[in-house]
Amino acid sequence: MTTYRQRVTLLTGVSRRTGRGGYFFLLLGLGSLLTAGCNRHAMDQDIKTQLALKAKTELNYAGLQYTVNGGAVTLSGKCPTPKAKSEVLRSVKDIAGVKQVVDQVQVAPLQIGTDYTLKSAVDSVLAKHPLALAQVQDSVVTLTGQVDEKQLQNLLSGLSSLYPRQVRNQLQLRPEGR
Repeated sequence: MTTYRQRVTLLTGVSRRTGRGGYFFLLLGLGSLLTAGCNRHAMDQDIKTQLALKAKTELNYAGLQYTVNGGAVTLSGKCPTPKAKSEVLRSVKDIAGVKQVVDQVQVAPLQIGTDYTLKSAVDSVLAKHPLALAQVQDSVVTLTGQVDEKQLQNLLSGLSSLYPRQVRNQLQLRPEGR
């Protein structure tokens, strides 16, 4: 059976006798918890950037949309063959920081037309917005998902600089930092 003093020492890492050492580790742990949210968003942005780069260079990504939330990548859209789908899933799992892949990809015929170049450029703009999705059809960009309120104007400006025929904004706004 442990005494009250021993339990306090075990929980806090601080002995009443020394009073030193444990507070440092307690503060270090609290600091790690506070910065984890900031680092998670940056990690999600890095993952989305890697996905955008793959989408530019690998045709298997041509019909896909993706979001990243807390290291979980959600893939949706179309892949032309089961082999292409499995290659995409494997390559996404190999990206540093990916904890989980949610597969909502359908195997279906895919036409790569003039929208492919615009879609690649749109994916590059969306790299900084891990929870935002874009579908491009007939040069019309349709945005869905979520974006921070303060980032919306920059996102829309970046997309309009690509000269799509239209941008349909169906994004949900999130307060900054959530």
